[in-house]
Amino acid sequence: MQGSDFNSHIDFIGDIHAGYDHLIWLMEKLGWQKKNNGFFHPENRHLCFLGDFINIGNQNLKTIHLIRRLCDEGKALCLCGNHEFELYRYWLQHLDFYRKKILSAEMEFYLPFLKETGSETRFTEIMLWIGNL
Repeated sequence: MQGSDFNSHIDFIGDIHAGYDHLIWLMEKLGWQKKNNGFFHPENRHLCFLGDFINIGNQNLKTIHLIRRLCDEGKALCLCGNHEFELYRYWLQHLDFYRKKILSAEMEFYLPFLKETGSETRFTEIMLWIGNL
């Protein structure tokens, strides 16, 4: 999304932590409405996700899918938070850790997210997207 596309108000959202249901609730409170399996704002507002959208909760994939879709549609921007950055950094240093199931003690915090991704292919695709934020 180009900066010139932001000629409207921006809603900032941070620290979602895989709480998809809470994100939907918050978006609706901010005036976002569902339409055709997507979202729009009647005042043409945009969203800016401030990172920390993975981990803690158990709806990582749904949360990521929604954020990516909003970004792809030009309705949102997304920044990488420390949760995403630390996992991405670890992945770059240990590209085969998912396949080998080897995770350092300080990274065990990410186990629920890793289990939810379900496959190395999906995990890698998410990491590549995070790396481009």
